[in-house]
Amino acid sequence: MSQLGDNEAALVHYREALDRYPEAVATRYELVLLLESMGHLEEAWVQCEVLLETKPRYADALAALGNLHGREGRLEQSARRFEQLVRLQPGEPRGHAGLGPALAARGQLDRAEEHLGEALRLAPGDPAARGAFERVRRILRQREALSDREEVR
Repeated sequence: MSQLGDNEAALVHYREALDRYPEAVATRYELVLLLESMGHLEEAWVQCEVLLETKPRYADALAALGNLHGREGRLEQSARRFEQLVRLQPGEPRGHAGLGPALAARGQLDRAEEHLGEALRLAPGDPAARGAFERVRRILRQREALSDREEVR
């Protein structure tokens, strides 16, 4: 069977399981991950919202929803979900690593640098956080250089 066929079969399986056991948190979360991997972002988003209605402090769902909003360009919603995750689990790097790029995209570079730096402090080997941190620092340095040049004039 092809990967697409396997995914479709898994979708049927998860949906049938949730019809029988709608409160099955782990099953719903697995469905979210599958839907996201298949590019069904809107349906994954809806399933995350269902999860958070019943378990508002479910960190995996907050992170998944923050990522989904970010992929869809909903920066305010993405930042809000990652801020929730940071408040819920301040020592968890993925909240900071997700919040940093959302803040940077909104132009809040100083706060983005702060959160990405915290993500790297908590998980020094995270390549995505490292890359985002370096991009933000580069932009901040460029802004600083432009500001210095304008002051000289």
